[in-house]
Amino acid sequence: MPTELLYLRDAELRSFDATVTAVVEGGVVLDQTAFYVDLFKKITQTAEYKEYMEKQALKPVWMTGPEMVKFLEEDDALNKGLLTEAGFVAQ
Repeated sequence: MPTELLYLRDAELRSFDATVTAVVEGGVVLDQTAFYVDLFKKITQTAEYKEYMEKQALKPVWMTGPEMVKFLEEDDALNKGLLTEAGFVAQ
């Protein structure tokens, strides 16, 4: 069973209960996990990150939760369509 990604439903989640489903080299596998969204947001505010975004001509956008899930689903569908049209996806 894959790890449930709790942050996709609640980007502000601060605590949760989890079960260790496996012990592997270097750590454990949990049945669910969350990320510290505040940490990632702080990273986006650093001079290094802003410089990287500018040099790569990337659009600095911050999304979490349902907004991010919607973006990823739409982006996945767009890319699948483009790759199918180009003949890279088996029919």
